[in-house]
Order: sequence, then C-alpha cells, then structure tokens
Amino acid sequence: MLSQKKDKSTGIEYNCKELERLLRKKFGEELVLVNYKVDNLIALGENFGSKILKIDAKIQLSKDSKTENLYMIVKTVMDTDYEVDWTTLLRKEIFMYTHIITQYEKIEVQSGWKRGNDIKSIVPTLYGHRMSLDENRSTADQDALILLENLKVQGYYIGDKKIGLDFEHSTLTLKSLAKFHAFGLAAKRHYPSDFDLIKVQSDLVGFGSRALEVGYAGIVNLFKTNPLFEQYSDCIEAIATCRKDVWDVNPVSHEPWTTIIHGDFWTNNIMFHKDELGRLDDLKIIDFQTYRFADVFVDLVYFLGTSLNEEVFSKHFDEMIDVYYMELVSVLRDLKVDLQDFERKKFDEGFKKDAGMEILRCAVALNFFNSDVDENATEEDRLELFDKLIKCRSVSEQFSKKLLRVLQIYEEKGWLHY
Repeated sequence: MLSQKKDKSTGIEYNCKELERLLRKKFGEELVLVNYKVDNLIALGENFGSKILKIDAKIQLSKDSKTENLYMIVKTVMDTDYEVDWTTLLRKEIFMYTHIITQYEKIEVQSGWKRGNDIKSIVPTLYGHRMSLDENRSTADQDALILLENLKVQGYYIGDKKIGLDFEHSTLTLKSLAKFHAFGLAAKRHYPSDFDLIKVQSDLVGFGSRALEVGYAGIVNLFKTNPLFEQYSDCIEAIATCRKDVWDVNPVSHEPWTTIIHGDFWTNNIMFHKDELGRLDDLKIIDFQTYRFADVFVDLVYFLGTSLNEEVFSKHFDEMIDVYYMELVSVLRDLKVDLQDFERKKFDEGFKKDAGMEILRCAVALNFFNSDVDENATEEDRLELFDKLIKCRSVSEQFSKKLLRVLQIYEEKGWLHY
C-alpha cells in the first residue's frame, strides 16, 4: 500500500494513517487498499469549519478481486483562532449518519412511506469515521476524521454562492428541507424517548460563542457607521442586545415547530444532480457539524436570506415560503402526524418571530458568502480573511446590495423586531 504523506503535484500535506483498517470496517476484512492520493476538495477560503480534502483510492474487495476506484472526501481538524471543540463537532456529524438518519428510517418503515426516495438518500454515504488511531480514545486528535462518498465525481454540484439559486433549484431545496424537518417532527411525536437522546446530542455545541459575538459586534458597528444601513441601526442594535449571552443558541422557541435543524443551511451545503437529459433529479444535504434542536424557521429564514438569486428573491419570495409549508404538511401527513397543531396561521406567526432574531446571522453570513476567495490562499491567508470578514473590516458591494434587499423585505413585512 502506498503511504501518502505529501502529494507532489498539489503540495497537500496529509497522511491518512491506517486508511485500509478504517475502510475494512465498511467493506469487509479482505479489502486491500492498493494506493491513494490526496488533494484539496475546495479552496481554503471557502470553508472555515473543518479541513476538507478528497481522497482518490484504488481498492480490491479481496486480494483476488479486480481493482476498483473509490472516491471519498475526508473531513478532519484544522487550525483556527477561535474556540473549536473538534470532539463535539465530529461526534455530532457521525451521530447524524449513524443514529438520527437511522431513527428516521424507522419512521419511514412504520408509516409505510411510498414516495420513492427514502430519507437516507438525502445525505451522502458514510464510509468510515474515527476520533483517533487509538480505538480506546474518545476525544479527537490530529488523526480524527470522517470519510464520506465524493458526490462531485458522480456529477453532483453546488450553486454559485454569489448569484444564488434559481427557481427550480430553490423549489427542490425547500421541498427537501421540509422533508428533513418533517421526519424530525414526526420522530419527536412518535418516538419521544428516542428523540430525547437525539436532542441531548444535538444540544452539544462545537464552536465557542466568541466568533459569533465578534461577528455580531462587527455587524452592529457596520450599521452604525455605514450610511447605507444607518436607518436600520436602532433595530439591529436592539436585536443584538436581545441576543446577548445567547449567541450560539436559539433564544426563542415555538412549539410544535422545534426539531432537529441543519443549523447552516445555505447554498454550499446543498448539492444537486441532473439526469442525462439535463433535468434536475436529485439533491443531497451535506455538512452536519452544527445541527441543533431549534425551530424549523431558523433554517428556513437563513436559506431565504442568503441563498436565493435576485429574480427568485424579488418575484417569488412568498411562493418559496408556500412551497416549504405545503411540502412540510404533506410529508407530516404521510408520516401519520396529526396536522391540527401545524396550521398555516401558527406557522406564519412562528416564522415572523424567528425572522427578526435571525437577521444578524444572515448579515454575518452574507459577508462571508460574497467575499472573493483566492484558490492559491495559504493557511495564514485563510485565517487573516476569516478575521477580516468576521469583524466586518472587509465588505463588498455585492454584500451591501444583498443585505439591503433582505432589510427592505424585512421592513415591508414587519419582521425587524426583537
């Protein structure tokens, strides 16, 4: 087996030690890892949550079988200036694939789900995971990782984060989000004791609140000092004051709308696929490091505020909310959930309350999503860029334009409140 320490063509320094042993847990003890190479999956400045690389491997399922290609991505720890509990982050994501989705599959079977695509198809396949080379160790070290299937080689793609998603992609996305939320809501109703265990895991927070505090302070200062946003300054400062000391949690909750939410649901965490005729036929949700127990509106507001293109945002905003709600109640009905508590009036009331609280997070995110990324950036460049963006010391014209359109629709709908 080729021991990978540095790919000369890319300069990537990463040694996935004992990869064969890890893959044997998935594919059987006879698997042979012939060789593998490592490369960046995305530019350093595109991701601040974990190191994401791709591994192209050649394997044999047994020593006498033919050689096959296995394309994977690896998520592992990375350097950061802010508090990160890698043990919690990795455990949470592993728990999503190994426990939560499995629990949702049980609901699928019990309800007699007959809609075609099952809930498992909404996420990528997990190939393996570990906290350390030492199997007795329960905390993450530099050898901690999660191995997932590489969707890109299967033709999956993400949208352009600066442009946003068109009507077709936005519609499929919101239907898929509604399905994901509906299974969580059904799990809470049908299996409350099992769901309590899920909730305990989801309440663990892997990121310290300092980055959020710095980010929100930067946004508040931007509203105070930039003439484009001054008219909204008082409202934004009041919302920030209300969120003080609860930056990293949902400060309000509205039953029956609480369940497991993604927590970072935007363009780059959604992958699409088209069939041979160019028709959109599938979607995968990725990156489950920050899921939590909160209102479904948190994901919905965040996606609507950050990931629609100009046409969809200006002409179909209300329709997108309708798409989500109608799919949510449709899936809940199929999962045998009583819809009495999920009336549209109650949904609209909950959405309005959460929308105001989430405007700060949308603003911070939009600055990151509309920044320019240097594909040749170093680790030092990535840390410097993060610091500039989180403190709003660097803002683009495109960011300002998008934030203004969000603020204007908030003002029109009376959502700028706390």
